[in-house]
This record gives sequence, C-alpha cells and structure tokens, in this order.
Amino acid sequence: MSVNSENGPAESYRLKDLIDLEQFQSLQDRLNENYSFPSAIIDIEGNILTVTAWQDICFKFHRKNRETENECIQSSQYILSHLHEANPAVTYSCPHGLVDSAAPIIIDGVHYGNFFTGQFFLEEPDLDFFRRQAEKYGFDEASYLEAVRKVPVWTKEQLNHHLYFIKGLVEVISSIGLKNLHEIESKKQIKQSEEKYRYLVETLTQPVFTMNRQGVYLFMNTTSAGQLGGKPEDFIGKTMFDVFPADIAKLQFANILKAMNSGRLVESSRKTVVSGRTAWYYARIQPIMDDRGAYDKVLVILDDITGRKFAEEELYTISETLNAIFQVSPLAIMVLDLDGKIRMWNPAAERMFGWSSEEVIGGPLPYIPDNLLDEFDELSHQVFSRGGLISREVIRQRKDGTFITISLSSAVLYDVDGRPRGRMSILEDISDRKQAETRIKNALSEKETLLRELYHRTKNNMQVISSMLSLQAAKAQNKAMDLIFRETENRIQAMALVHQMLYQTQDLSSLNLSEYIRDLATMLFQSFAQSDKISLSLDLAVEENVLIDTAIPCGLILNELLSNSLKHAFPEGRQGSIRIRIARLDPQTLEMVFSDNGIGVPPLFDYRAQNSLGIQTILSLTEQQLQGEAGFESCCGITWRLRFRDRPA
Repeated sequence: MSVNSENGPAESYRLKDLIDLEQFQSLQDRLNENYSFPSAIIDIEGNILTVTAWQDICFKFHRKNRETENECIQSSQYILSHLHEANPAVTYSCPHGLVDSAAPIIIDGVHYGNFFTGQFFLEEPDLDFFRRQAEKYGFDEASYLEAVRKVPVWTKEQLNHHLYFIKGLVEVISSIGLKNLHEIESKKQIKQSEEKYRYLVETLTQPVFTMNRQGVYLFMNTTSAGQLGGKPEDFIGKTMFDVFPADIAKLQFANILKAMNSGRLVESSRKTVVSGRTAWYYARIQPIMDDRGAYDKVLVILDDITGRKFAEEELYTISETLNAIFQVSPLAIMVLDLDGKIRMWNPAAERMFGWSSEEVIGGPLPYIPDNLLDEFDELSHQVFSRGGLISREVIRQRKDGTFITISLSSAVLYDVDGRPRGRMSILEDISDRKQAETRIKNALSEKETLLRELYHRTKNNMQVISSMLSLQAAKAQNKAMDLIFRETENRIQAMALVHQMLYQTQDLSSLNLSEYIRDLATMLFQSFAQSDKISLSLDLAVEENVLIDTAIPCGLILNELLSNSLKHAFPEGRQGSIRIRIARLDPQTLEMVFSDNGIGVPPLFDYRAQNSLGIQTILSLTEQQLQGEAGFESCCGITWRLRFRDRPA
C-alpha cells in the first residue's frame, strides 16, 4: 500500500519495511518485564506488527465477557478516530477504569502507523468499584481483584515519558530504515539508469568512451573498441599513450585536459591512425563533475568523418584543378547568374575582349552589339529552356570597337537541389579560322572549276580519238583490223563516259556505280548490230557512290565481258540474254556477276591459260588494280563472278 505525504508524492513503503520487527518486539518485551509497560505497534492498515502481553484483567476478564469486550472495542475505536498527524497523543479511560494511550508514528510527514500502550492506572484503583464490577459481570471477585492489583499505576509524567520515548524511538529507527530504503532505491535506480544508458551507448554506431585526468580509459563501448581492433576489456585501464602513437596521443590528450580544466564542452576534428588505417574523427568532449564539484573525467563521443574529409579533399583538389583550368585556359570562360550579371571572367576573356575582370564583374555582358541584343536574348532563352549544351557561331564586339567571330558553347549551372543558378559560357575566337575557311573555299572553288574543265576536255579528247578510230575502222581493209578499231573505240568510250559523268556531278572524285554501269551497258549494246535479238537484264543494288579509281576499272571490265558475249556467245543471229548484277557483300566488298546463256566454252576450257587480250584485261584489272578475285563458270553459257574491295566515296 502507498501512503501519502503532505509534502510530496506517495511513498511505496509500509511501516514493517522500515523497522526490524523482531528486534523491536524484543525491546518491547524487556520494557514490559522491567517497567510493566505493555505496548503495541499497529500499521496504518490496522495490522498488529508488535505487541507485548496484555494485563490479566483485560485478557482473562474484560475480553472474555461479551458486554465488556464491546466496551473495550469502543475504547479502541475512540482512540483510532482521534489519532492523526496534528494530534501528538490520545489518552482515554475505558468504562472499566483502565487507561489506554496512543501516539501516531509519522516519518517525513507520512503517517505510517500508531504506537499503543495501556491497561494501567493513573491513580490508585478504587477496589470497591471493581468489586461492583465483579458482581455486575459475574467475575470471581478474588481473582478479579488480584488482577486489578497487578495493573501498574503511572503518573502522567511517567506515561508521557515512556510514550514519547518509545514513539520517538520508533520514528528514529523508522527514519533510518526509510533513509536506507531510499538509498537502496536510489542505487537501484542509478544502476538501472546506468544499465539503460550503457545499453544505449553500446548500441550506438559511434565510438564512445570515458577517461580520467590521467588519460586512463574508464569505459569504452564495443564500437570504439572494435575500431581499435579489440574488445572493451582490452583497453579499459590503459592510457591513450598505450593505444596511439605518442604524437597523436599528445594532441588528443591536450583537448581532454582542456575540457576538464575549463569545465566546458570541447569540440575538435582530428586525424588519427586506427588499426593501420588513416581516419578523421569529429570529437565532442564533455567534462563530468564529481560529488566534490571537480571535473575529474570526460565523456568523449566520436563521429567518423573520414568519408566527408576525403570528399572535402577531393572537392578541394577538383576545385583547384578547375580553377587552374579557368586561369590558364586559352579559351574565354565566364559565368553569369540568373540576372545576367557576370560572376566569373577569366584572363583569356580579358585578352579576347579587352575588359579586365574588375571592369565587368557584377555587370552585364559588355560585348553584345546593339543590333544583336534580340539574338542574345533568344540564345539565353534556349540555354535555359533546353537545359543542355548550346553551341553557336556569333559575332561579338571588342572593347576597341572591332568585331570578332566566336564559337560559343553555353550550359546551365545547377545548385545542389537541381535548380538553375546561372550559366557558364566558353568562347573561342575563330575570326582567323573563318577567314582561312573563306580562302580555302575560294581556292577549292577555283580548283573545282579547273577539274571540271579538265574532265570536260579529257572527255572531248577521248571523243575525238573515238571518232578517229571509228573513221579508221571504216577504211579498214579486213574484218580483223575493223574489230581491233571497234574494241579500242569501245574502251575509250567507257573511259570517256566516266569523265562525262564526273563533269556532270557535284562530287568530282566519285560517281554512282549503278548509273554508270546502266549507261555503259546501254551504250555498248547499241554499238552492236545484232543486240536487238539479245535481252539485257540489270540488277544493280549499289546505291552509293564509288571513287573514280573503282569506277574506271569496273567500266573497262564490263566492256570486255559485254563485248565478248555479244561477239561470241550468240553466233548466226541466235537469240539469248545477258544478265549483269552488282551487289555489296559487306561495307568494303563489291561483287559483280556477269552471265549469258549463249553457246558457252569447250569442257576443258582453262580461262587462265588463254592469251586473249580481253580475258587478260579482265584478270589484270580485277586482281591487280582492284585487288580482288575472279571466278569463271561454264554451264548453260558462261558466268564471271568478280569480287573486289572498295572504299565508298
């Protein structure tokens, strides 16, 4: 049960918790034996804790008779009802002539119980009264009077002396017991608190330890010991100088002494070596006061800031590197805020435009010509709306009034939250390059004109030679000479067609191979009288251009193949077909397949053993000039399969 204090919260102790009942019972028994002083201690709940023997008159007579017993109970109830903290003692004479007295037991303002004494007289007893009592209640007079004579007679002074002595003794002993219980409870609470905070400290991922003024570890959590490569018991009792190198320990211990000497929290960051690893720690050193008011130890909590320190060092290195680039870059670099004000302006920008950084920092860009302000505003809008890199060639004005052409690259700068905070621009003066490009373009235009004229003249000269060969063939006296002139004329026409197509194209070094083959095949077909009985099938799958070094050999090869078929494959006006297919096998390989369904060649025909100019021309152009390979088949006519490498134009 809890009992309430007038001055504080409820106590959780009972009276029996505060005194040694066995020892106090022995004390009361001796007092009763020596001084005939019967007494009892009853707690606030009515439990009798200690009691001495009752007087015979009460025990053998008054408590045996129902009527007198009720009167005894009424007497006890009267005393209890009048006992409280403000009433130091209650004395009451019962209807049977005996006196009872009681006093409350109050400790630290809390009413824990009551001390009772009684069954005595405050004056000599009136024996006639007790004879009448014996007669009234039917007691044996002799025995009853004998019991009356045993009841002690006390004066009020004796009563108060004994009453307050025993009551005071109970309160003193109980106070001592209460104090002891408070100390036990405090120690228990302290222990529980220590265990709770020790548990909390042990679960921390931060190193925590306590240390005295001599630098000796008094406590260390598991995290701290683990980072030192051991267990807490490996380090408790050792000094910092036993754990760390002397120079590091000296620096650390200086901060610990500083905290104890000043009585204030000391914060510091320090570099140390833990288990062979260099680490940075942020230390909070809190001095702890002892019961004398002196600071004799400290609590240290460490935060491992190694990652942050390395990041700071890396950031510093990057910052220094970027600053060096900013300072020595041959390109102009500038940074503008969201209001268009210049925040950074490197030396190259000073050289390029003529304004020093002191002149322009904090102001708008000075080099935008008035007639290009709208263009600049549009460019700024594009930079922020796109969010990426913007590159342009623009005209800007120098401090001396001259204009320069610059290559501008600009990008948005963001803060840590991803919000735009400005933009950076990198500029290169390309005025000289633009002038050089103009000169080169003019020179190339002149060379292109000359090359076109050369192609045109070459084509015309070949046409003249072809015409002369045609006239000479007409005057030839036999078919053999006529054939030689015609074949030579066709070869020249094939080369002339290349120059004609080059003259007509924009690209003077390449032409479309499919168009060239189609035009050449058509021209050769028309030069043979019997070609109307022979069909020509073209499968030309190469769309891109090829260099002239590839086109001319292909044209000459096709001239030989087509001429041979038209002359020999279809004798006596036979009908037939010729098929030409060109395809790209891979990005660097072309295949040309030429086939006819003419009379073919003899079974033992060895095309490489032939001395024919046409076959030798085909093999030479394919294998040597085009660095390819040639294959020949004879089945239902002939098939040439030519593969060669090509560099697309």
